[in-house]
Amino acid sequence: MSGLSVTFRLQNYAGAGSREIRCWNAATWETRKWPIASTGDPGNYLGTAGFHTLPVNGDVSVSCAGNSINGAMRPDGNFSIEVVGYSWYHIGN
Repeated sequence: MSGLSVTFRLQNYAGAGSREIRCWNAATWETRKWPIASTGDPGNYLGTAGFHTLPVNGDVSVSCAGNSINGAMRPDGNFSIEVVGYSWYHIGN
């Protein structure tokens, strides 16, 4: 992991295909928190990485867009990748 970019490996991934990826500083789905512009609360969302074609087996590199309120926010020990509508992967840093 470097800045807002991460590479991870998929093995026998059943969700292969074009999928949207989101980045979070949340170890679990339940602890994710969207930014709230009206209060200035940055939450723990690190932005979307857009749509990527995910392989059954192989490496995937993504770049997260960053937090819309706190642009200096970087991945921490709670860093996770959400494959929207499919799965959640806690990666850490």
